[in-house]
Amino acid sequence: MSTAIVIGSGAGGSFAAMELAAAGWQVIVFEKGPNHFTNLAGQGPFGTMFANDSLAMLQRYYAEPDPEVFPRTWRPNPSAPVQHTGSVDELPQVVGGGTVHWDAKVPRFWDIDFQQRSALGPVDGADVADWPFGYAELAPYYDEVERLIGVQGDTATFPDLVNQHAPRQGQYPMPPGPQMRSSTVIAHGAAAVGLHPFPFPMAANSVSGHNGQHACNNCGFCANFGRRCAPDGSS
Repeated sequence: MSTAIVIGSGAGGSFAAMELAAAGWQVIVFEKGPNHFTNLAGQGPFGTMFANDSLAMLQRYYAEPDPEVFPRTWRPNPSAPVQHTGSVDELPQVVGGGTVHWDAKVPRFWDIDFQQRSALGPVDGADVADWPFGYAELAPYYDEVERLIGVQGDTATFPDLVNQHAPRQGQYPMPPGPQMRSSTVIAHGAAAVGLHPFPFPMAANSVSGHNGQHACNNCGFCANFGRRCAPDGSS
């Protein structure tokens, strides 16, 4: 049996581990931080110790590295003294990586994103190159991942510009969930000035049952307080 070691359990590492395990590999995942999930080895929803606790999450670094223990440093050149940035854009260092406090937005790159050098030209002092493949080659993998993780959205609401640069072959696995009042107010204002707001694709269940998971209750706290599951399994 082939063996693989995956470093980090975020979006990239967890997918790599899953695919290798499904292909028959023996896989171990190394993660720098602690595990705040309570049921990774069992059946059913993954409960967590995350909560709407500002003191724990924002002051005691429950999910992120303590800047005094793991300082982020930089210097403009090798001879300059080390400077400390403090807690700035720190990424979570826990089991689940950055996925524990993202808001699950899953946009696709556009076709023009793969040809930046061709479109904009070379940049002095930078090694810029076009991607070795284009959007059309990547699109089937977008489809597969969106089905696998469960994405809500509605292609019928896309503006023509999105369909032009990121065309799709089918609808999302789930329809958009309920919109927050603030979102609807902003959308009405955007439409009034000629913009085209639409429900953004999001990797959170809008309906119960997809992939055996419950529907998200749209609490809105996933960005700063960790993604978690209630006792009934709803996120």
